Amino acid sequence: MKRFAVIFILLVLAAGSALAQRDSSDFYVQSFKKLEWDLDARSNYPMLDQNNRKAALIKVVIPDSGFDFDVGVMGVVGVKQEVGEIWVYVPEGVRKMTIRHKGYGIIRDYEFDCPIESASVYELVLHVPRHQESKVIVRDSIVYVPTPVNVETPRKRKRLGISVLAVGSVPDPSFGVMAAWSPKRLGAYLKATGNLKPSNYSYTCHEDGTTDNGYIWTSGKGHVSKMTVTAGGIFRCLDWLSVSAGAGYGKRVLLWRDSKDDFAKVSEASAQGFAADLGSILCFGHITAYLGANTIGFKYFYPELGVGFNF
Repeated sequence: MKRFAVIFILLVLAAGSALAQRDSSDFYVQSFKKLEWDLDARSNYPMLDQNNRKAALIKVVIPDSGFDFDVGVMGVVGVKQEVGEIWVYVPEGVRKMTIRHKGYGIIRDYEFDCPIESASVYELVLHVPRHQESKVIVRDSIVYVPTPVNVETPRKRKRLGISVLAVGSVPDPSFGVMAAWSPKRLGAYLKATGNLKPSNYSYTCHEDGTTDNGYIWTSGKGHVSKMTVTAGGIFRCLDWLSVSAGAGYGKRVLLWRDSKDDFAKVSEASAQGFAADLGSILCFGHITAYLGANTIGFKYFYPELGVGFNF
């Protein structure tokens, strides 16, 4: 009889151990993949790591909370509790993640099956056996998530995507201002340049000096009056590089001063009407640079260079 009692107790203990192991084994990573078209880590909600680079974002899909996320010495950059998922920001190049939960157990050193790249977004789906409540605590490189979740992670000020630049062009020296707005992949700009020289004239002449009434007696002096106003679109190719193209109105007038101090417009060396732009915008931190070209009536072409700040 004692033998049967001992056997019965051993069977109960073995069953309990097996049940516990099975319950723990229900906590695992169901899937992991890269979200190629998700821009949350790049443009919408970026975070910077210790090297001032945009952190990668792992969206942990789980309808629960109370989790620790540990990626080792590189440390977790930040964590945000979202509806139905937890956003874990990690530095570029991490290879493993340990996930802990008070009730579910531990997933130790889960190896990612693709490289973790800066400003990229990944989805990690967890399978859990049951729902439990917990809270959120952030400490060092380990992030423990308790409930009800009320986490305010340090949120960096989101940039407005607005740039203001001073622009100059040659060979007819002129200067102006360019305002660009590009919060995401698409944007717009407005640019105005000129040299503030008067464009008024009393009559017209030709390059050979002839006029409608004879010849011009020049004083040997003159100037070029130039202005353009253009607007267009911006397409962001990379985090730091965008392409801009637009159209508008432009005017270039060559004026000669005669012996009576009147100005004559040189018709062959003047143009006004359609103007167009094509250029590139480069962003380095808070500094923005512009390199492009402008044309007036496809008769005159001007290389342009600008520099400014983005906000």
